Amino acid sequence: MYRSPSAGDAGAYFILSHEKQTDGTITVLSSRISKNDAYTDFTQLKVNCTSQQYFTLAGNGEDGKKQSLLSR
Repeated sequence: MYRSPSAGDAGAYFILSHEKQTDGTITVLSSRISKNDAYTDFTQLKVNCTSQQYFTLAGNGEDGKKQSLLSR
């Protein structure tokens, strides 16, 4: 997991896909389903394992529990 949930965070985190890029970074699509399935957040990240840093490329939120945005 690329980050730890904060204290009191009862959501579930999932890695939906990951792909190594030619520059050595990794692009990751993740989701977080909130407690009681109220909403789902999707985040696309660029992860640099060498520097141990990540950059958020995109994000989106949906009402309710969603499995993936890939099916759209």
